[in-house]
Amino acid sequence: EGGALAEWAQGFERWPWVDFSRCVWPEATAEAAGTEGLVDEGDESFRPGQYPQGVSRYFASLNQPSVQAVSKLIRGGVGSGLVTMSHFLPCRQTLPDWVSPRERGLRLGWVGHGAAAVSVKFSRVAGSVLVDRQAREVAGGVQIPHTHAFGHSHRPKDFVLNGVRYFHNPVGKRKEREFKMLAESPEPQMLFSSSGGAPPPPEREVIRYWEMMGVRPPPSKKKEYWTKEGGE
Repeated sequence: EGGALAEWAQGFERWPWVDFSRCVWPEATAEAAGTEGLVDEGDESFRPGQYPQGVSRYFASLNQPSVQAVSKLIRGGVGSGLVTMSHFLPCRQTLPDWVSPRERGLRLGWVGHGAAAVSVKFSRVAGSVLVDRQAREVAGGVQIPHTHAFGHSHRPKDFVLNGVRYFHNPVGKRKEREFKMLAESPEPQMLFSSSGGAPPPPEREVIRYWEMMGVRPPPSKKKEYWTKEGGE
């Protein structure tokens, strides 16, 4: 299915992502595509265009001293729970269209909707697996309740995978709320209390909120090069 998905990524180098149009990255970050992204980089068509792979590694290196310091505290018995946070997505299972957190590969049928081209392109700039690696490193192998709260996608998520609860409770845009892509009136949710600890995750996982509401993503109205047929 990788080839079919790659077709939806055509024109990625012309996608008006602000990192491409408003950022100039140091030459030292312009490394060959690696394995830090959320999608399979094995096929040349999946290469992330203008985005230098070294950027995610650089920012991860800035986190590392704090990761190690907090991990040392937790391994020393400090704390009864852990909440890590990031703006960007920590793993591919947190992508908006991912149906089954227990599956490793993106399925073509999961993006069978009017916004497929945007979804596939977004997967290439949504986050980095380095976020997840560092979040889990903070826990230091200690078995304590661990929630990772993230943002960026504007799509609610709440599920547990390999001992970590992944949580996103976005406010989003007015149109997204009208289309029931997320809650019409998002309410704050408690992830940890100094007196009560970490509340349990919901009995029903939140994977694709719009499907829970019985709707489908609306067709994209972006410029034509966001679509599968897009050209120059």
